[in-house]
Amino acid sequence: MFRRNDTHNVQSLFSPERELPEKLKNRLDKNWSTIFYREIFSHIDETKFSGLYFNNNGRPNVPVNILVGLEILKELFQHTDEVAYERFLYDLTFQRALGVEFIEDACFSIRSWYYFRGRLAEFESQGNPNPMMDVFKSGRDKIISELGLKTGLQRVDSVMIGANIKRMNRLMLFHKVLSNLVILLLRCEKAVEKEVQDMIKEDEDSIAYRLPTDEVQTTIRSIAGKIYTLVNQNKNDDEIISTDAYKNAVRLLDEQCNIDRNNKNPQIRLKPPAEISSGSLQNPADPDATYREKNDKKFWGYSAHASETCDKDNPFQVITCVDLVKNNVDDAVVLKNHIAELKEETNLETMISDGGFHSPDNSVELEINKVNLITTAIRGKKTQKRDILDSKNFTFEDSGLIRACPQGHRPVKQTLDKEKNLKASFDRRKCAGCPVNSRCIAYLSENQSRVVIDANRRWLDKNRREVLQEEFLEKCRLRPAVEGLMDKIKPKYLHGRTLFRGIVRVKNRLILRACAINFKRYADHTLELFKKFLDMLRIFSSAAIA
Repeated sequence: MFRRNDTHNVQSLFSPERELPEKLKNRLDKNWSTIFYREIFSHIDETKFSGLYFNNNGRPNVPVNILVGLEILKELFQHTDEVAYERFLYDLTFQRALGVEFIEDACFSIRSWYYFRGRLAEFESQGNPNPMMDVFKSGRDKIISELGLKTGLQRVDSVMIGANIKRMNRLMLFHKVLSNLVILLLRCEKAVEKEVQDMIKEDEDSIAYRLPTDEVQTTIRSIAGKIYTLVNQNKNDDEIISTDAYKNAVRLLDEQCNIDRNNKNPQIRLKPPAEISSGSLQNPADPDATYREKNDKKFWGYSAHASETCDKDNPFQVITCVDLVKNNVDDAVVLKNHIAELKEETNLETMISDGGFHSPDNSVELEINKVNLITTAIRGKKTQKRDILDSKNFTFEDSGLIRACPQGHRPVKQTLDKEKNLKASFDRRKCAGCPVNSRCIAYLSENQSRVVIDANRRWLDKNRREVLQEEFLEKCRLRPAVEGLMDKIKPKYLHGRTLFRGIVRVKNRLILRACAINFKRYADHTLELFKKFLDMLRIFSSAAIA
């Protein structure tokens, strides 16, 4: 049953903290934990998490703000669960940060923490908005508002995060999926042939190690046949088909095999590797993980995206947006999905990125939201015409239609759709005899002379013209610093792999990590200002005594 935790708003006269010597009390007041309690913990809206619990049934929940605050502290100090939990029980700074006066009244089993994570992942998997994102945005907006940070200029980047899975070849993958399915069926007391049970007595590593190379393909086809048989035998059992083991088996057959079901005995053929998508199942331990090759390196897992402010007038920069996607999703697609959100929530005006974040679809979204994208490189083939006459050399009517080409000729026909995509046709004879036709963007064929100017064309022309201007270059120089943010949000254990499995759980870690980074930057700035204030007091005191 959901219940809010308001006990931290009323302080006791006899708490352990109040029993401290005055000197230690003063030191604790200047500690990071006081800032965390005031700026993060006190502003966690527990009602956003109420959907995780029953309204009027069961025992009251462990305080949500304590669980969420502990998650942020875990990421702030990069602790394991056990270390973070121990510090909560025995560390006064952790207790102060989480609004706890008497630990005996607030302690809970670490298992309750794990149950909370599980409910949160299930809640989002059902299509509900992630309440952790509300915690992140609330903290972000509070910092921006309190310090008056400028958010018009931002930078964005992405980094690969490895999944916590073993890398499997095709044989190992088929064997593991079969093994999981057989174990499930036996647990549910379903019939499984002894031959199939014998096949899984060895684990996937052993069979891959001992099997001769010339028998691998035959063995994989044999395993695929067994999986297909078991899938069809149990396709009408609601209990079985709802399990991950069954779903993974169906998915594996669909992604890896061509099955001819017209015959009485269906023929199963393995797809060539070139026909298998990078989004196919890599390991049943984490069905969401995908495969990607980038810069001649192979990755299994996810791609983390983050943007932050980068105005030089800001005392420090704040993370404005975080997201986690499968690693075969293009960077430009992720940015497109967040442009409108960043414009509305942070008044974004200019985003700085590398060349991978631009696409024709992005150009439309950028134009709609009046956001300027500056890339340190332009994706696509380099133009061979350095003095090309582009869209900026044409003159336009107020309506958006072309008034004249660079040589003063009007179009013979033109259309402008709702998305401001302009298509214009010119007199082919005039264009053929034009002295600058080799430099013009007009497409000249045997039948027509045509110009297409859409949002992507306008963006490309604008950036190619500005690329050598000092103001443009100065903004480009702000981008490399975002690499430091990518290093901070990437896990430091398991060689950049996450400890968690499933895109929802990994995304929650990323959000919590962003919360922790924003808090640390804010706390460092606040404590630095406080130290400067104390130094000034000492100077004035010394001057008064003298």
